[in-house]
Parts: sequence; structure tokens; C-alpha cells
Amino acid sequence: MLSYLREEPIDLPLSVLVYRTRGVRIRNARWRLKLTQRQLGEIIGVSRQTICVVETSGRMRMQTRRRLEKFLGLDLALLPEPPVEVEVSEEGGPGAAPAHGD
Repeated sequence: MLSYLREEPIDLPLSVLVYRTRGVRIRNARWRLKLTQRQLGEIIGVSRQTICVVETSGRMRMQTRRRLEKFLGLDLALLPEPPVEVEVSEEGGPGAAPAHGD
């Protein structure tokens, strides 16, 4: 059984989980390409240790992120862009002031 599979809940801050999820996505993409950490590092111009840290923590320099995104075809942004809020009037038209009944 793999050591990272657990039955008990993980008690980590959301920011840590977001970064670690990014690292897992990178590792899974590397596995799909059947590359070792050393091979991926050589391709994008970083050390095997850097790839190890990236896959474990999800943290990396911007230059490394750009190279990984380009080579792996991933979007490694931590959070998606927030939705754009549109004000809607009582009639439902955009741009009108919101109705306040209180």
C-alpha cells in the first residue's frame, strides 16, 4: 500500500493543500510521459532535486513553472481566476443598481 494513502483526515491549511495538489499534478504528468525526475529536470534545465521539491511541495520559481507548463501542457496557476460579478436590476438587465428591499 502506498504511504500517502490515508484513512484519517488530513489536517493541513488550505494553502498547503493547494500547493501539494499542484505538485501531485506535475508528478502525474511526468508519470504519464514515463519520465524520471532526472529526465524531466534535464529537459527543462533544472536538477533532479528541484523536481523532487516541486513534486513534494508544489513550490517553485516562476521560471521553472513556465518551463513545466510549456513542456507538460499544464496550467499550474494555484487558483482559478475569480468570477466577474455583474450587477442585475429588478428587471434583470445588467449594469443597473441592485435592488435593496431592507
